[in-house]
Amino acid sequence: MSQNGSGYGQGDDPIEKWKKLKKHADKILDTTERHHRQAYDTAVEKHLIKDNLVDYEQLEDEEIQEKFANTMADVYIGKAKEYFKVDKELDDFQKELLLNAYAGETRTKLRQFVGTHGKKFKFPLFFQKKAEWMKGLEERLGDAASAHLSDKEIGKIISYTKTDNMVKKDYLTRERAIDILERFEEAGVLTPEYLKSLAKTEPYAVDKKYHHKSKKDHTHQHPEPAHH
Repeated sequence: MSQNGSGYGQGDDPIEKWKKLKKHADKILDTTERHHRQAYDTAVEKHLIKDNLVDYEQLEDEEIQEKFANTMADVYIGKAKEYFKVDKELDDFQKELLLNAYAGETRTKLRQFVGTHGKKFKFPLFFQKKAEWMKGLEERLGDAASAHLSDKEIGKIISYTKTDNMVKKDYLTRERAIDILERFEEAGVLTPEYLKSLAKTEPYAVDKKYHHKSKKDHTHQHPEPAHH
């Protein structure tokens, strides 16, 4: 097991390694989504409960806004320290770096967001903002999980996804091959709709049977392969 629990070894097949890292990334996403809700609920519980009821009017007070944002930030930092196994005390700058690495935000941005919306910062609005944060995290984790995959793995990806008769590996970029791998792993197949869409943007990377038949015969210069 690696220190962060992803559990892959250096000798793993690159696709198997990606699958293990992707599964670990998915767990991080699920856990972080829960932590977002915990951060928000903790701030509500600590600063907005009045007579056993949630009173969002209090978020019109600048002092409450700052306390609310700080509480959320402190929850994120605490969870980040647990995940990254940070035992030492951190200065404010280090905390900001950790907060940004884990939640994709800074304390200042949280304060600005809460201050901008005030009493309107109810859960539906937070849920919308959380989706933005999660999308950014998902992209970063996806990049991290596939960082070891290079151009030389494109052939293995095409073989694994059983798309030899659908796409042409010599004209696929690394990024497109990884996209194919992700879609195959999620659905077990590449849909004709996806291939037809791909044929419009990267025609030479897709077998002709997925090309849109046009009444006019357009002639295009054949591009160089994406890699050699």
